[in-house]
Parts: sequence; C-alpha cells; structure tokens
Amino acid sequence: LPFGHHVYAFRPGNPNEFLIGTSSGVFHGKVSGDNFEYSELNNKYYTTQFYTVGISGMENYVMGGTQENSVLIMDQQSNSEGYARAVFGITHGIFNFPDNGGDAAVSLINPDKVVVGGPTGIIYRSEDRGENYSVNFLDGITLNENFYTPFALWESFDNENSRDSVWFYARGNSYEGGTTITVQSNNSSYPFKYKLPDDITLNPGDSILVNDPVSSRLFVGSTHHVYMTKELHQFAKTAEWFDIANVSTGYTGTANALGYSSDANHLYVGTTEGKLFRISNLALAYNKELADVNEPTCIVAVSELSLTDPETGDPITQAVTSVSVDPQDPNKVLVTVGNYGNNTYVFYTENALDQNPVFVSKQGNLPQMPVYSSVIEMKDGNKVFIGTDMGVYMTDNIGATDVNWGEAFGSMGRVPVMSLKQQIVAQPPVTSDIGGVEVEYPGATNYGIIYAATYGRGIFRCNDYRQPVGIGEIYSDNGVNSNFNVSIYPNPVVDVLKVNIESKKSEEFEVAIFDLNGKMMNNRHLKVINDNQQFTFDVSDLVQGTYLLLVKNSSGIKTKKVIKY
Repeated sequence: LPFGHHVYAFRPGNPNEFLIGTSSGVFHGKVSGDNFEYSELNNKYYTTQFYTVGISGMENYVMGGTQENSVLIMDQQSNSEGYARAVFGITHGIFNFPDNGGDAAVSLINPDKVVVGGPTGIIYRSEDRGENYSVNFLDGITLNENFYTPFALWESFDNENSRDSVWFYARGNSYEGGTTITVQSNNSSYPFKYKLPDDITLNPGDSILVNDPVSSRLFVGSTHHVYMTKELHQFAKTAEWFDIANVSTGYTGTANALGYSSDANHLYVGTTEGKLFRISNLALAYNKELADVNEPTCIVAVSELSLTDPETGDPITQAVTSVSVDPQDPNKVLVTVGNYGNNTYVFYTENALDQNPVFVSKQGNLPQMPVYSSVIEMKDGNKVFIGTDMGVYMTDNIGATDVNWGEAFGSMGRVPVMSLKQQIVAQPPVTSDIGGVEVEYPGATNYGIIYAATYGRGIFRCNDYRQPVGIGEIYSDNGVNSNFNVSIYPNPVVDVLKVNIESKKSEEFEVAIFDLNGKMMNNRHLKVINDNQQFTFDVSDLVQGTYLLLVKNSSGIKTKKVIKY
C-alpha cells in the first residue's frame, strides 16, 4: 500500500471494508482476521501531487518529482493513457521513506540523459532515462539537506558564446576548402555543420579543431553555494563543477528557485529567506579559472537584488518560489513568492541588469495567496502566466500600472500549480552516422508549449502558444516509422478541406495548417478512436495560395501540400 494516507472511510454496515485516500489515489481495503488486502481504484483518476516538471524537446515526454511517489517519467512508452513509471526513489533503493521526488530535467540534446533529484540534497544523472544512475556526478561538491534542491538545465544547439572545441578527423576521404562537413559535438556526439575555410583542404588522416556550438550548462542551488557544470553529457568521467556563488561573494541562504536568461549569461537565484541574487558573466565563464569564484581570475559577478514590501518598504521575508526571465529581453524579470498572510506575491522589473534594479508589485487584482511558479511567454513579453494556490492565472499586460489577472486554468481546475515551464528552444530532428550506426536525435519540436505541474491532478500542457520549429522540420515528412496514414480532398480546395486519418490504434493527433513562411494558420487536437476517421477544416478565410497540412502523433509527422483557391 502506498505511503501518504490522508483519509479513511468505512463501508456502512461493514466494518471490514474501507476506502483509503492516499498520495497515490484511492485504494480499497478489506480485513479478514489478521489479514489486510488492498486493491487500487484509480482507473483514469489522476491525483498525483507533482512539485516539478522537467520537459524534453518532445511534446509528450516529461518528468516530474512528486509527493511520496518518487520521480515519475511519462515518455509514451506505454499504450495506457496517462501512464507514468517511477525512475527514482525507494523502487531503486536510492533513498528511504518518505518516497518523495525532487527536481527533474531532460536533455534536449539527448533525451535519454536525465537529471533527477530527491530530498536531502540528492541529485543523480542517468544516460538511459532513469534505468541506471551515474555514481560519479556530484563528487567534490556538497548540497544542502533540505527537502528540495533546485536545479536548472540550459542547453543550446547554436551557442554563439561557446569557447569549446572538438577535433574533426578526415577518415578515408578528402575535403576541399569551402566544403561543409558534419562534425560531432563533445555533448552526446550531436551532429552539427561546419564549413571548411576556403584555404584549407583535408586529406585522409588530416584533422582540424572546430568550435563546438552545442552546449550544456546545469545549475544547482544549495545553501550558501550555487554550482555549475558543463559536463552533464560526459559520463565517462567525474563531472567538473564550478562554484559560481558562495558566502565570499555575498550569496547567503538556501536556494529555492532558479531562472536564467535565454543565453545563460545571467542566472537568478531566489532563496527560502526571501533574498534574490543575480549571477552574471556566465556565458564566457567556460573553465575553472574564469567560472569558479574561488579563483583569482574568475569573471563571474554576484549581486544581491532588493525585494521590498510595497507598503512598508522593508525587505520581504517570504520564500522566493520562481524567477522568470523574458526570453527576448534579459532586463525583464518576474519574481513570485509564497507563504500565507501577506499582501504581495508577484514582483516585476524592466531594468534587471542595472546595478540596482527596481522591482515593483504586480499584485493587481490577484487574490492574496501563494504563487509558486511563473512563465513570461516567449513571443509576447507582455503576457505572463503564474501558478498559484488556486490554479493558473494570466495577464496580457504585465507592464501595466494596475495589472489585471484572470483565471486561465480551464479543465485543469483550481488546483495548486507548483511548476510552469515553456519550451523556448527550437531544433529540427537530425540523424548522424556514428561508427557505422545511424543515430536519431529528435531535437526540440515542442517549441512554445507550456507545461504545468499540479499538486493533485498530474501534469498538463497547453499548445496554444506552440510555434513552428523551422521550415525544414515542419515541411519534412519524418513519419517513416509512423503508425498512421493521411489523405486529403478536395485539393485544390475552396472552402472545406476533408482530412482522412487512418490509424492502427486509438490515439491523439495534432493537425495544423501552415503557410510557406512557417506561420500556423489553424490547428486542432483530435482523437482517432476507430481505424479510419474523417475530419473537416474550414479554410474559407485563407487567401489563395499554397499551404502545408501537418498531422502528428507520438510516432511521427506527416505533411500534405494544400492548394487554396
């Protein structure tokens, strides 16, 4: 029987039968003498209490730490709707009762590589989605023993600030100057393109040192320390960690929330004591001498920023629960705080990179309640989502003097939302030949999707802000291994397009229409429950021209060219 019992109810007239409400849902109990028998009653009854959500580059692959249910992974490896499997906790003999899960992160570069956390400063990495764990990850650093240790994974496929390099070897072929070659990154051998200088020709056996733009940074917050490693992907060695903030730099307290700028040059750390710190110059802090604050040549700068009660002017003492940075403007930062019985729970600044940024209250008409999470929408910095004690709220004008918040939880309901994340990286899928074996990298195709971890109803996603990943990915048919077929008619079409989906099993589909610039014109989420179903799309409001229809499920993408008359 799971841990975390919250309520018992005996069956009227039968004291030997009872129901138990637990952190894992509802169970039926039956007593016969000294024997207790239990059975689960959770068919499509989702009650898991998630603290965190770790998002991958794929729409339906997420992880999350839970209350007394370990770290769970949902990566569509089962035909059962809503299925999740535990990848960290008592089931793996890693930590003891209670079986709580902490933070979670999935690599965009290689989704098999994950980082999972538990209570008392436990963090592990895995290169097979949690089946096994590395034993040489945290050597040399000490984490706090609090209930929650926050970490944040930043990755880029084209890091213009990268100072890393990798060797390319011409094995059996010659390459003329000006030729574009495929090089494999030091991070999971991810393939990237490199154009040889016009005056350099590589003959068999020659080599050239190439800048590696594929980058990974894992930030970990602790008590009186913040750490960073570039070596999440290097499983053959102990990861090298840099101490990027500690007491000597003015950083004190216990980290509770991390947020970074889109280029990872600035990291913000909020503490349980209500303090906020900015750690800067990280983009070029690529080795120990430059990144570790214990080194005399370190370029990292740590500043404490002021968060004050708008009524009293005193420093706040509420725990900082989230920090969100506008992906388009690192000067715009949103901070949320928790605890009960206070007046202000949302702060915002538009000059975060100044020496003394001014954070102002954006409480507006928001009910006075804890706010646990936040997202500044990646394409519209005026639009902000926050996860509160009573669900998701949003505003479309965070810069207004008197902010108007509205409920935005939809079918999710009024449930605490502990973590909100938007996928702000776009990368088409690619394949690479590694040692004669073709390896597929799924990239990041869930660009713009927002995910919410709820404390009681599982994990939700919102596709309303999804954007095309790129003309190459959207318009290519990578559904070679897909389990469905698509046909459309009439084509050319005037008013109504009929889309026929033939699927081998009942499954959810996303169907969208794009113009040739990659702009989404219309999209719908459908569920095919028979072998063959037909849907209609009204295209009467589209101007004459050529469009592409995308049909996607968990197994692949298929596209069709549509001519609109």
